[in-house]
Amino acid sequence: MNKRGQRGVDPIGSATFIALVGYGLLTFVWRSVVQWRRTRDTGFRLSKDISPNARVSSALMTAGSLAGLAAATRAATGPRRTSDQTSPARSLGVGLIFAASMITYRSQLDLGTSWRIGVDERERTDLITIGTFSLVRNPIFSGMAAAAIGTAIAVASPLSWVAAVTLIAGMEIQVRTVEEPYLLRTHGQAYRAYATRTGRFVPAVGHLPAM
Repeated sequence: MNKRGQRGVDPIGSATFIALVGYGLLTFVWRSVVQWRRTRDTGFRLSKDISPNARVSSALMTAGSLAGLAAATRAATGPRRTSDQTSPARSLGVGLIFAASMITYRSQLDLGTSWRIGVDERERTDLITIGTFSLVRNPIFSGMAAAAIGTAIAVASPLSWVAAVTLIAGMEIQVRTVEEPYLLRTHGQAYRAYATRTGRFVPAVGHLPAM
């Protein structure tokens, strides 16, 4: 078999899998431990009372995350053409996952005791506009999207791209139909003023109109 057709263990696939597992351990497991130590509350707000839109968004984000992990697992355990194993683009994808981990975790820390997974309509948490939240309104979701895109670039398979699109679609539904309406009801003009000057997921993009 010529060099172009040679296959072997895929180091970038392995690195992608490790990066994704590290992302999950840092931003979900460890962050929940930190929240529990501070407040005796894990921060999870998942119940049977959530709205239909929240259920759809949760299902899409969960499916996208699991599909992305499955794609990374397949890349780590299956052979890959030698020419693909040293792809600069795939290496960049792994780097994007590590950067996304830092962005997500930093944003979670910026939320402090207001950090939540899910929305409880009965709660009133503080409106955070400092740190990463001074740049975009949803930096945690921005980090999640970056991790999903990084995975798709690093794995370079149809499943990984479907996973990224699915997760981002769930994020859009969650933010636009669940979280933003909740924040407007809870914080009123303070949130609208913040949203008119701060982008939704990336700076300067996705402002809410002023009333």
